Amino acid sequence: ELERVTWILDASSVDALAPDAPRDARATVRLEDGEASGTAACNLYGGRYEVGGDGAISIGVEGMTEMACDEPVMALEAAFVDALGRVVSYRFDGEGLLLEGGGPALRFSAERPLPLEGTGWRLDGIGGDGDTVSSVLSGTEGTAMFDREGRVAGSGGCNGYGAPYTVEGEAIQVGERQR
Repeated sequence: ELERVTWILDASSVDALAPDAPRDARATVRLEDGEASGTAACNLYGGRYEVGGDGAISIGVEGMTEMACDEPVMALEAAFVDALGRVVSYRFDGEGLLLEGGGPALRFSAERPLPLEGTGWRLDGIGGDGDTVSSVLSGTEGTAMFDREGRVAGSGGCNGYGAPYTVEGEAIQVGERQR
């Protein structure tokens, strides 16, 4: 499906947009209910999209976080956001998604969801009121590891932590529930 999937930009498209970008640079797009969002190599972005007949699509980036990264990553980010704004059509190519327009074609593969338990998680941003997202303080790394016994542990960027957690549907409750 086009929507409700996080699409990851393939290495060939990263090379076409910014040949000097690091191999682990990551750019994504997620389309859901008219809202486009993702990671543009360095910053998180949001905007709108519209799908028309016969594979027509337009994507507009309307806002981004304002974190600074190394120049090769920033060059990829600028080229990626520009290319998204030029997209006029989409099609599926095998299991991948191809967005085409007035620049290089953008080839994506679907993100495979990772299990909550046993995966090392790294904090990329902190959600606020509405659609706002704050960047992580430069030089810090927040982490989390959830185990099968209902405990989470990690680093808050300076100190370590541990707490119980519960999962109900897609909601996670960390710490003891207040009564």
